Amino acid sequence: YAGRRCTAPRPKPFMRDSGQPDDTGMTTYHIYDVILIVSCLECALAATAPPPAAQALMENAMTSVKSAERVLSLFEFFAQRQSAATITEIAHALSIPQSSTSMLARNLVELGYLEQDQRKRTYFPTLRIALLSEWMNRKTEVAGPLAKLLDIVRSETEETVILAIRNDIYAQYILVQDSPDPLRLQVQSGILRPMTCCAPGRIILSMLPDAEIQRIARRTNLEVQSNHLVLSEAFVLQKVKEARKLGFAMTDGDMTPGAGSISITLPIPIGQKPLAISVGGPSNRIAEKRGKILDCLFTLRDKFSVCDMSKELESASAPLPLPNLA
Repeated sequence: YAGRRCTAPRPKPFMRDSGQPDDTGMTTYHIYDVILIVSCLECALAATAPPPAAQALMENAMTSVKSAERVLSLFEFFAQRQSAATITEIAHALSIPQSSTSMLARNLVELGYLEQDQRKRTYFPTLRIALLSEWMNRKTEVAGPLAKLLDIVRSETEETVILAIRNDIYAQYILVQDSPDPLRLQVQSGILRPMTCCAPGRIILSMLPDAEIQRIARRTNLEVQSNHLVLSEAFVLQKVKEARKLGFAMTDGDMTPGAGSISITLPIPIGQKPLAISVGGPSNRIAEKRGKILDCLFTLRDKFSVCDMSKELESASAPLPLPNLA
């Protein structure tokens, strides 16, 4: 087969052949031929099978495609449902095992695309999903209020502007507008930062009870891998109380050496989780611009009131009318 010689060992007769058929009507030569044919077929199948490495790649590719299909199906499910759902409800709607659904939901929570209500055991999409298409909204002149807000702050301060939300014990940067300055704070959208160590995290912590802040500090110290991110509960509580009193949080090299940031919360109850907006850059520039940055943040927060933001968000999320094809 395929120009390959059969390398199957030639079987030895299991009995001395007399050339006479046995009670099945077969001679030992007949049995010998059957064994040889079977061996040749096995060699042919082995020769045409893909090598183990290629087979593993094919299996991984198929698994990745299936996972991607499930993620998109899950997002479409929430688009139709428009409310939180349990693992059982998601698994039933997507027709996949509950174990696979749990793993998928857990990964999406870690990535910041879903939020989990541990008390109700439900899941719901985060603002990060809505912001994925924000650039398309701006191209079609349907700019969302949050992206517009970040654009204004970046223009006024000329520093990197970050929109963050709580994700368990971390602050997750769900939208980032980079500073036009070559020497700037560079962070990626979606990145996780310990809430105890960054300005957006500390201002979000300021809205929590002290006992919960201490629990978060203990958990963070167990999970972080860098020694400079291990902070005592007393120190964290002190910084959070300062932020609570001032109405803003400020860091100077706490998270990233040489980088500082100033952060306030936005009064937008998205999924019952507060949003934080932060301005970051080289520590010396942030310290020099402190007054300007705070004036800009507080002025814009007052301008974009809860009522106005809710109306704009509702308008931005409303379905577009279908074209008349008649």
